[in-house]
Amino acid sequence: MTDALLLLPPSEGKTPGGDGPPWRDTATGTGPLAPARAELVEALGRALRSRRVDPADVLRYGSADVLARAVVVDLAVDAAATTPAVERYAGVVLEALDRGSLPAAARRRLDRSTWFVSGLWGLVAATDPIPDYRVKIGARVPGLGVLGTWWRPQVTAALDELSGGRFVWDLLTTEHGRVWRRGDGARAVATVAFTTRSRGPRGVSNYHGKHLKGRFARHLVTTGAADVEAAAGFTADGWELDAGASALAGDRPHLVFTAP
Repeated sequence: MTDALLLLPPSEGKTPGGDGPPWRDTATGTGPLAPARAELVEALGRALRSRRVDPADVLRYGSADVLARAVVVDLAVDAAATTPAVERYAGVVLEALDRGSLPAAARRRLDRSTWFVSGLWGLVAATDPIPDYRVKIGARVPGLGVLGTWWRPQVTAALDELSGGRFVWDLLTTEHGRVWRRGDGARAVATVAFTTRSRGPRGVSNYHGKHLKGRFARHLVTTGAADVEAAAGFTADGWELDAGASALAGDRPHLVFTAP
């Protein structure tokens, strides 16, 4: 994957703690997206501290306990310790990818090729230090609006520059994928789907789909697959490429893997 990019969604689950300095004093606090990150962190803090704003309307969490925890964490992001994004995210995709058990070469490949589209940070590299936070891409921050829409021009510009002439593996969710309104720079942007054969093609459960995406991402960084042909040999627990359902040519290849 020397010449490829791997795009992953962030995890709702996060590893707490960290031993890095606050995000403004790290690589996350520099570069073209840093001013937007600072603007969003400040706008979010104002909203969550305001007595006139319901945090549920901002963060879009239905559970009172989850919302209360999210408010505490989000109000602390400026002073909180950081850790690299690939270690901070702890959801199903990252669990299945299992970075810690990767061979050293595959781990280096993962760290240099992987980027996350994030509600709070816009676009972060695997090695970018970030604090714990709870901000969905669909959060609605007063003065900024829905974050997926607000981030779109900035993330699009960043990804268009990163993807220029490169092959991109887009494993984002539909919601996160909408943040990149891609131009013509990437050599190809490949997507992946997992369906079952029983009773006709059907999508898999949300959890199972995330697990398979993590296994597929692990396959990519382990094998160094930088094009459709190199990735087509992915198999896991009976899942295999459905060539008839896949579109393997052109600049928008789509791989469909099926299992009984």
